[in-house]
Amino acid sequence: HAKRNLELLRNLRTQKKSGTLLWLLDSTKTAMGGRLLKQWIDRPLINIKEIEARQSMVENLLTHYFERSGLQEELVNVYDLERLAGKVAFGSVNGRDLIQLRTSLEHIPQIRYIIQELNDDSTFDEIFDKLDPIEDIADLIEQAIEDEPPISVTDGNLIKPGYSQELDEYVDAMKNGKAWLAELEAKERQATGINNLKIGFNRVFGYYIEVSKGNLSKLPEDRYQRKQTLTNAERFITPEL
Repeated sequence: HAKRNLELLRNLRTQKKSGTLLWLLDSTKTAMGGRLLKQWIDRPLINIKEIEARQSMVENLLTHYFERSGLQEELVNVYDLERLAGKVAFGSVNGRDLIQLRTSLEHIPQIRYIIQELNDDSTFDEIFDKLDPIEDIADLIEQAIEDEPPISVTDGNLIKPGYSQELDEYVDAMKNGKAWLAELEAKERQATGINNLKIGFNRVFGYYIEVSKGNLSKLPEDRYQRKQTLTNAERFITPEL
């Protein structure tokens, strides 16, 4: 009760942040910073060396106005990396999350540079060492993900054209399905020498290749996977279909 009466995190009357010590001190620029400040107020340090180390960092920032301002400007562009990392770990990340991750990572090198400028007395060594820009991840997202992707990964238009040739072919087939099927049918007729080979569709197993029984002997062995036998023909499927 004594801690609650101090109104460190929550106003006794309104049960909100306004009017508390957290409200007074919170000038953080990121969601992560806001949570960390709340944690520091709720569970203050008791080790004298840790207290002095934190005071040294605060003093360093206070006496370096331009570096502090530059750091604030960079942090404004950093999204909630803790939340994003959690979504990546659980496989629930979407395209916009990845763009936020890339944007945040792109600011890490400049943040490291500013901290290095502040670090005359090795005060920020630990923070500097932990800041990994993981440029390979940022580059991968830049190469693969559209700049303005949809919210849901199932909506399409998530991967940039040119990143995956196989995916580009599937997208083209989806957009130009009839032309692609006609092209495949012509290609298979030429490859097998069966002029009446045709590609069809039904709701049971999707697209198939149909060959009349009189032409089955012309089929190269193991070219297709047999799927259905009819009175006058056989139906096959392939990985492409």
